[in-house]
Amino acid sequence: MEKKDVISAIEKLMKENGLTQEELITFWNTPQEAPESQEEPNKEYPFEVMYDDGTRSWSPQKDKKPWGIIFYGSVICLKNLEEKMPWKKAVDYCQQITIGKMKGSAGSKDFWEILKIQAPKKINELNEFISKLGGEKLEGSYWTSDQNDHNWAYFVLFSNSPKRPSMISAYFKSLKIAVRPILSLT
Repeated sequence: MEKKDVISAIEKLMKENGLTQEELITFWNTPQEAPESQEEPNKEYPFEVMYDDGTRSWSPQKDKKPWGIIFYGSVICLKNLEEKMPWKKAVDYCQQITIGKMKGSAGSKDFWEILKIQAPKKINELNEFISKLGGEKLEGSYWTSDQNDHNWAYFVLFSNSPKRPSMISAYFKSLKIAVRPILSLT
């Protein structure tokens, strides 16, 4: 059986069972933490970088500006949006971001869940690299692209305190909190 036939069969099964790609990725990735390092041999970066022209690389690219870091099938923007905003405005703003054929989002709840369960060592490694590239560390609260109901939406809270672990919760959509654009590679 050819790869395309296998993929077609998997897509059919997923559709028949109401399973999305994000749910499959979350199921696949949730029981385990990210590998100790995503580093490839002979590469300069510990994580793959996406540049603002949509190209990707494990090492610096002359005359190109890094846009984000690739982690678990998504690209995390190096910076938060400048202003905090209510959920609807945040989601709409992120959807206007395009790089190549990819459209931005506030990041699915599932993606943020995978990110928040990483060991503190992995989050520190991400944050150090983000800072090295001129970005802002992942800390505090960020909207996700998922809503709980017509009044509430999910957000993630990154905490550096062992007494207060990182979490995902829902709150009023009118709350103004930070937004970190995400691009899905899947």
